[in-house]
Amino acid sequence: MIETIGYIATILVGIAYMPQLLTIIVNKRVENISVITYVCLLLGLLLWCGYAIGRKDWPLLTTNLLSIIQILTIIVLYIRYNEKDKKIHIQINSKSTTKE
Repeated sequence: MIETIGYIATILVGIAYMPQLLTIIVNKRVENISVITYVCLLLGLLLWCGYAIGRKDWPLLTTNLLSIIQILTIIVLYIRYNEKDKKIHIQINSKSTTKE
């Protein structure tokens, strides 16, 4: 029974970041994302993975690995789209100053 609870928790936590990830993918925007939050989560999850390996707690390890994959994807997309946003902002600013 307790292992079943662990696997249910794995599924729920495993899909927890999907709404944010899908929003970033669809909108290709990251302007309101706090990347520091995701970096802190990533570091914490890496520690949890070490703990899970040490205890041979496979549901906990699986949960954290799924979360790590999603968070790494969010961080990579943040870097990618944040640079795009900066370039667009610079281009818009440079066009508006040349027109004045």
